Amino acid sequence: MKSQAVRSVAQAFVDLQEQRHSADYDHADAFDAKRLAEALETSKRAIKAIDSNKSDAAMCAFLSLLALKSDWASS
Repeated sequence: MKSQAVRSVAQAFVDLQEQRHSADYDHADAFDAKRLAEALETSKRAIKAIDSNKSDAAMCAFLSLLALKSDWASS
């Protein structure tokens, strides 16, 4: 189901963004090799899902909205 791919990519973005904020701002939070490897695997799965579903309208819409939000945030 293609919408499942969009959901999994969206969840990966949320999870990875939360980890990034934690790494940047929570100096008490520790990132060991296992946690970093898991984040890397999450990233790889998200990229694979994007590549496998890049012609899906829902995936294109999701990625477009991410790009637009990024553009609006920098304005």
